[in-house]
This record gives sequence, C-alpha cells and structure tokens, in this order.
Amino acid sequence: MFIFCDDIGIKHEGDLFKLEKLKKKYPQLKVNAAVIAKDLNKRLKDFISQDWIEVVVHGFEHDYPPECERDDKEERITKAYKILKPYLPKHYGFRAPGFQLTATTYPILKKLGFHYIAHQTNIQVLKGDIDQQRIYNTHIYDELKDIPNVSYELVGECFREQLDGIKLDIGCGEWKHEGCVGMDLREGKGVDIVHDLEEFPYPLEDESCSEVWASHILEHINPHKGVFIDVMNEVWRIMKKGGEFKIQVPYAGTKEYFQDPTHCNPCNEITFQYFDPGYQLYQIYKPSPWKIRHCHMDRFLEVILKK
Repeated sequence: MFIFCDDIGIKHEGDLFKLEKLKKKYPQLKVNAAVIAKDLNKRLKDFISQDWIEVVVHGFEHDYPPECERDDKEERITKAYKILKPYLPKHYGFRAPGFQLTATTYPILKKLGFHYIAHQTNIQVLKGDIDQQRIYNTHIYDELKDIPNVSYELVGECFREQLDGIKLDIGCGEWKHEGCVGMDLREGKGVDIVHDLEEFPYPLEDESCSEVWASHILEHINPHKGVFIDVMNEVWRIMKKGGEFKIQVPYAGTKEYFQDPTHCNPCNEITFQYFDPGYQLYQIYKPSPWKIRHCHMDRFLEVILKK
C-alpha cells in the first residue's frame, strides 16, 4: 500500500518530519512522493533517498507559470525528469502540477518513458502494470480543505485491515511469507523492518499483530540468560488476543539441527509446554501464557501457539 503525498518541496519541507514520524508508528507505510524538481535540496534529497519513498515527478516548478501552462511544456517536463532521474523507481510516474492535463502532455511523457500519470484521485497507466494499491491525492499540510492531509487517521484507515491483523514474519531473510511485514537483522529483499530479534522492545505496538511467523529462526536464538523466553514474551506482547504464532524449527537432535553451526537453541515437542499454562512445566518460568494449538513432529517441528 502506498500513500500518495502531493507537493513535496521547500514550501512544506518542515512537514517531512511528519511523514517520518508516521513511518515510525506504521512501519509498513510507503509513500509516493510527488516532488517538485526545482525545490530539490540536501534535506529533500536525503528524504527521497529512503527505501520507503517512491518518487513521482511533480513538474519543475509549482507556482509558475499559471496552472494551465505547466503541464504541456516539454522543456519543463524534461528538465524536471532529468533532475529527479537518479531518484526515480523502475516504474516511474508523473503528477501534473495543478491537476490539469492537455492532449500534448501524454506524448511528452511517453517519449520520456513514464509508466503512469497520477491525475486527481486516479492513475492512468501509460505502459506496463502498476500493481501496488495506492491512495491518491493527499497533502502533508492542511491548507486545502477539500484535499485530505496525510494524518494518523488517514494512514490508520488505509492500514485498518492490516492494523487489525498485521502479519509479521520474523527472521524472514529473503523468503518472507506472502502478505507479511518482514523483520530481520539485516537489510535485504523482503525485509521491511531491520531489527535484532534479541533486542527489546521490537518496533511494533502492543497487540498490533494477528499472526506471526517464525520459520527456521528460533533455533538461532540464544537460549542463555532467558533470551529465548524473552523473545517468546515479546512476540506475545505484540500479538493481538486470539492471534497465532506459527513456528517451524528443525527437530532437536536431527541432522537438520546439527548441520548448521549457528543453531544453538534445540526445540522438541516438550519445549513449548513451558509456555502453556495447561502444562505443569509452565510453572517453572511462568512466561507470558500461550496455548498450544498444533504440534507436529518429523525432521522439523511445526507448532502453532495461540494467545
């Protein structure tokens, strides 16, 4: 999901902090930033270089010439494109300053290789597929009352389905489960949140997830000084009531467990009884309470815990 944010430039430079604050609150937030090329300064360059920002060309200059004369001048569109080219994504778009488009706008954009036009609240595809869902026509600021400003309420509404059920894949690497927000120690394809699982707290709010996947990661967690228990407690903290923690690890003692020199936390079918109050073993450490919903043993151990 992308939130489209119009008029990214010097005039509202201070409001960039608002977007960065929103990103901290909603880690899955991505922004289509319609950038005014003439306004590009160091602050703006740093902002649009972040991996959650996708730049859209918003013309060369926003306030001059008059609106109806900004959109069909090849010289101005080309100038804006060349300035912003180093920051453009693979499939880049154009946002006409002032909303107006003329018959001459389209051939200019096609000549420059633009993939789409963001026009008012719609997107017009020029070539290829634009597969990301986008919320169009928003500003950072409140000056134009007929255009929604990017706010906690707007972002929260856009992510309502996810916020009622964020699916998180911890230790995802490059193999993130479909539809999940990926969290891993290192940056990489599929990683949305870079964070060490043994560092607490995680950058997620209490009860913000409905499902957490841990596929071949818990066997890497340090079992000493209760760190493994701390990880289980932290996942419990961010899990909504009724949410499920889906775990797969190599079964303790198998060759799949011993073959990896970084495996340090063996787990078997008894391990997770320490986290379920329905078992006597829970009384030893009394961690945050899970309920074992499913446990299957083979070369790998598959467990589903419910909060």
